Amino acid sequence: MCSQEKQTPEIDIRARIARLSEAEEKTAKPSATEEELRVLSAVTARLDQLLARVVEAEVQELHAASSRLDQLLNDISEGKDVRAKLKRRDQRERP
Repeated sequence: MCSQEKQTPEIDIRARIARLSEAEEKTAKPSATEEELRVLSAVTARLDQLLARVVEAEVQELHAASSRLDQLLNDISEGKDVRAKLKRRDQRERP
């Protein structure tokens, strides 16, 4: 009897999974047409291009910022007064 009680929930779960699977198959959407796939492919290619441009622009900005920081640190290590550079940059960044 104990074995039968344990099997009943398993059978119920299996039956429920089977019903859900069948329901999912019945409500499956039709596949995309050739035209839709072509349009999606073109859109995907365009998005890839845009993302590549954005990434390249960000990389260039990071390189420029890194160069400015290197120069600032070099000036500090040489004992130069960098307060004027920092004040100018701070004023440029404010709207």
